[in-house]
Amino acid sequence: MSRRVTLNQVALHAGVSQSSASKVFNDRADVGPETIRKVRQSALELGYRVPSRKAPSGKVPVWVVVDSINNLYAPEVLSGMLLEATAGNATITICQVDSASPNPPWTKKWLVDAHRSGAQAFVFLTTVIDAKTLAAANQLDTPLVVVDPVNRVPDGVVTVGATNFRGGHDAVDHLISLGHRRIAYVGAKSESTPGGDRLAGYLDALRRASLDVDPRLIVPGRFTSEDGHAAAQLLKLPDPPTAVFAASDSVAFGFYDACHELGVRIPEDISVVGFDDGLGGELVWPHLTTVRQPLVEMGRHAVRSCISALRSGRPAAPPMELSTTLVVRGSTGPAPQHAVSGEEPPP
Repeated sequence: MSRRVTLNQVALHAGVSQSSASKVFNDRADVGPETIRKVRQSALELGYRVPSRKAPSGKVPVWVVVDSINNLYAPEVLSGMLLEATAGNATITICQVDSASPNPPWTKKWLVDAHRSGAQAFVFLTTVIDAKTLAAANQLDTPLVVVDPVNRVPDGVVTVGATNFRGGHDAVDHLISLGHRRIAYVGAKSESTPGGDRLAGYLDALRRASLDVDPRLIVPGRFTSEDGHAAAQLLKLPDPPTAVFAASDSVAFGFYDACHELGVRIPEDISVVGFDDGLGGELVWPHLTTVRQPLVEMGRHAVRSCISALRSGRPAAPPMELSTTLVVRGSTGPAPQHAVSGEEPPP
């Protein structure tokens, strides 16, 4: 195992004194911009891991990066993070991804700048990260935890999620038990960790029931209500599905809207199962059958892992999957005896 790069090695590489290099990493004002540039460049080239600094008054500053809060999922997870921050004497800074930014949060430069601004730990919520993101966090000696990553993450990344495979399997198994044989999966890309795992659970349930997999019934998306609304095209197939497993509650609600517009009845004509059980499942009619994942506890666990890693000096906790539960409400029922087409069934 290679030895850890020291501050003195960084100073020698940059051609400055060790005290000047120390001032750079402590954000002292009495150091010139050229010295700052050389020291930080040397640190990156050598792989120097900056020792974490204690926050004022002992509070741990955790920076949370989220792709969007304009959905039914993120506010619940963020609520858990805030609750845990209060309990664990930490502070939360929330950063929403700006897709137009030339310096997105998963880059080395953004992480270094955030660390200089006081960040001592990072939580990425449904946000892209890659091996370079992990390497940059390791160089900074900064814990990084990812909740429901939207891409397959590299080895070594600490992740927090739910039992998405089991949840997907349970959703489809419930529909099969009601007599459904044409079941669609709508609203997520297989590259997404939660979306791909839910798809795998969907496929496993179908295969265990000896049901054919129809690729036309698998509609990718980004977990949005627009994805669900667009999936109404499935109702125009010659042999349309009698049930839809939506990758998120937002997708399910979009599909609800499309069904209402077309005069398709839920669950008489088509059954719908969502995934999340965040806000809204009991506000729509019929109430949504969904797979509940412990969103608040997922947020709490992510922040708890960061705080524990910083205060103990040990790595963040290993990947964690929290249990899902199928919540049966009014949007699922027995499979109809006729194909759903938006028209009245034959007498």
